[in-house]
Amino acid sequence: MKKSTSVLISGVFLFALFCLAVQPVIAQNAVRQLRERVEANLTPLSGAPPGPFGDYRVHLNQNALVDSYDSRVGPYDPDNPGENSQVASNCNPNDDGSGVKLEENSVVLGDISVTTSEEEGRVNFDHNSTFTGQVNYNVGAWELKPISMPDWHTTAGGGPEGEIIGTTGDKPGEYEIISNSFRASNNAVVTFEPGVYHFDHLELKNNVSFNIGGDEGMVEIYVGGSITFENNSELLPPIEFVGDTTRLRIYYDGTSTVDLSNNVKFFGFIYAPNALIEVRNNDQIYGNLVGKEVFLWNNAAVHYDEALGDQDFSHILGPPARPPTERLDWQEVIAE
Repeated sequence: MKKSTSVLISGVFLFALFCLAVQPVIAQNAVRQLRERVEANLTPLSGAPPGPFGDYRVHLNQNALVDSYDSRVGPYDPDNPGENSQVASNCNPNDDGSGVKLEENSVVLGDISVTTSEEEGRVNFDHNSTFTGQVNYNVGAWELKPISMPDWHTTAGGGPEGEIIGTTGDKPGEYEIISNSFRASNNAVVTFEPGVYHFDHLELKNNVSFNIGGDEGMVEIYVGGSITFENNSELLPPIEFVGDTTRLRIYYDGTSTVDLSNNVKFFGFIYAPNALIEVRNNDQIYGNLVGKEVFLWNNAAVHYDEALGDQDFSHILGPPARPPTERLDWQEVIAE
């Protein structure tokens, strides 16, 4: 009986020593797992940027709308819009004009993110403007990389790295490429086949129908001088019913305003790191806009396509650096 008791006491003693030995390890693992979860939440996705995004400012005015949809699931439904848009800006803490501002009944269905603190006041809502998500302060700044422009220009017919289908000329219904610039006259119908294009200027006059050809492949258009889409121009996806915005990208290296005039319908992505992108008067933008500034006004709308989140934009955008956080560590404490 004494031997059994002795063995039992020894076993309990050894178990107690084991618990004391492994307790720091358990604590260390628990804190490490907590740190990993926190860091995962703070680490942004490396895919598409939030949108619409303004390096300096995003301004919505006069019934402007930002919402979302996912073209992988189906077309945009105005009766059931998504609430996953992410309006964002790399704010300048020393400039009162930078940040995100909503005025005159503007609406954001989603979140708003800025790189400054709440106290610095770079998010403003005036005159019945609303949003449905949350405001994220002190987020990391996105890096807008310079555009690597092709060293050649597109020639007649779309060469050397693309193909343009349409009637050439300078009359209504026709398009022309003159002095390295593309111009589609009133009522022109043009189709850009998948490929790469480079123009000094890109101009679509009134009621132009701009189409993307083929069943797959991307159209990438580089522009150095100016971009103008005039009244009622439509830049349509291959199948408008789906509303796929992943097949058209426009890269603008200039500083003049990217002018999207009245009632423009656009499916795609525009990157203009040094320019203001102006969306106005009933324009409907499906996809995303990234510029130095983005200005929506007078019933204009950006319907952010969540399908862009799976796309690679690493050649033009660097994901934001993780904001500074309090160090998480563990320390062994031995009770006396």
